[in-house]
Amino acid sequence: MSWIAIKRAHPLDGVWSQAMEAVSDAQAAADNQPADFTDAQNDALCGVLLDAIAVVMALPARDVSDSLYKLDLSGLGEDGPLTRFDQNEIMREALAVNDAAITRGAKLLRCLPDLLEEVAI
Repeated sequence: MSWIAIKRAHPLDGVWSQAMEAVSDAQAAADNQPADFTDAQNDALCGVLLDAIAVVMALPARDVSDSLYKLDLSGLGEDGPLTRFDQNEIMREALAVNDAAITRGAKLLRCLPDLLEEVAI
């Protein structure tokens, strides 16, 4: 089976970029705390980070890479998952995105049967 990816802008690209930047900024702030930070400061920074992650989790995935990013943020492979984010739901979303892409590809090939004629594997 052959695959072809046609990259085009998605309406949520800007929102995703902002949300990912907020997570990155919050993580950097949490990582770069001064040595003498207090529990209150740590709690505040962790709260900002979790809020930024929650925004990402609320966004619909544009493609499978978004779902993988969500899985990473949910704590997959680390000390343990963040319980407020359902990793099974993230996987269901990834499968749905993948199924939609396959369906769209099949429709495209029905409309343009010679589309992949010159594609070498």
